[in-house]
Amino acid sequence: MLRLARQLFTRRASSPRNFPSSGFKIIDGAEKLEEENWDWYEPGIFYPVRIGEVFQSRYQVVGKLGYGSRSTAWLCRDLIGHKYIALKVCERETTTILRELAAYNHLSTITTTKAGAHLVRKLLDTFKIIGSNGVHHCFTVRDVLLQPLNIHLSVEDESILKHLEEREMNNPSPRKIYSDRVIHDAPGLGVPKSFGRPVLCDFGEARFGATNAMYTDDIQPYVYRAPEVILDIPWTYSADIWNVGVMIWDMLENKHLFEARDENNSNSTLYHIAEMVAILGPPSLDYLRRSETSSKYFDSTGNWIGAAKIPNISLENSEENLEGENKVLFLNFIRKMLKWVPEERYSAEQLLEDPWLKS
Repeated sequence: MLRLARQLFTRRASSPRNFPSSGFKIIDGAEKLEEENWDWYEPGIFYPVRIGEVFQSRYQVVGKLGYGSRSTAWLCRDLIGHKYIALKVCERETTTILRELAAYNHLSTITTTKAGAHLVRKLLDTFKIIGSNGVHHCFTVRDVLLQPLNIHLSVEDESILKHLEEREMNNPSPRKIYSDRVIHDAPGLGVPKSFGRPVLCDFGEARFGATNAMYTDDIQPYVYRAPEVILDIPWTYSADIWNVGVMIWDMLENKHLFEARDENNSNSTLYHIAEMVAILGPPSLDYLRRSETSSKYFDSTGNWIGAAKIPNISLENSEENLEGENKVLFLNFIRKMLKWVPEERYSAEQLLEDPWLKS
């Protein structure tokens, strides 16, 4: 009887849908599209996923969500689980991808009752596919995410996911077609009725280590880089505190504190450091002596010698949304995180007791 009951109540796997093979706009081959815009792009780095493709006899691609520096992201229907999932198809196997896989595997071993655990993205499945130039790791994850201002928010309104799938059926998105691959344009998700919870994800730059572990390799999104990362000084957990500070600024001010761009609007470490000097004041000589790289920007007595001028900006003038005591408290809070010397930054535990957070 139990076996019969299971057979009666277990849903059969859905059949894949047949997506249109025509009726879409073909983009000119000379125009760069999506992941092709990366300077390092070349055919074979990214796996050429096609809408309608089924992986592992289970996950059917129904739309493109977007792309990152190391992967493309796709909306899929789980034909067995009867739900939408996000599929991340990574570039050819690299240290960054293996690091992210290790982070997900590590997180899966942690059992905790802490409230923040549900804010960490969970890995549902992982598998490999073979591309023209090597192995590509694939991750399936539970949360489909929106990304306003570098903060990932889970999608709880599935109607916008269904809309993306039906749009691909009835009005397929533009694409570039080569002899050996297709590059799809991501049409974007609609605006949900309500936003879900924030979610931590993308662990390609995660590191494991004790509280005193130090590292020297490059991490962090460009405008969020801590000064020790830029100046090749060994870094540790305090670099995350810097990230929290600039991220909170982004959320409240709806703009970056550090633009890190030159007069041609190109990424620039020189201009990034100049902005830090303007906002934080010059670093101490003791700090500069930790780094040989600092000699590009400061002389032996700590004076600025960079090829860009120090901009006429300040933390007070850059803050535009608060007034009075509230503004004073907020700026004091930010200054506790944005310090040249990593050891002088407040810890997460100390920050939780800050008067601005408690006000």
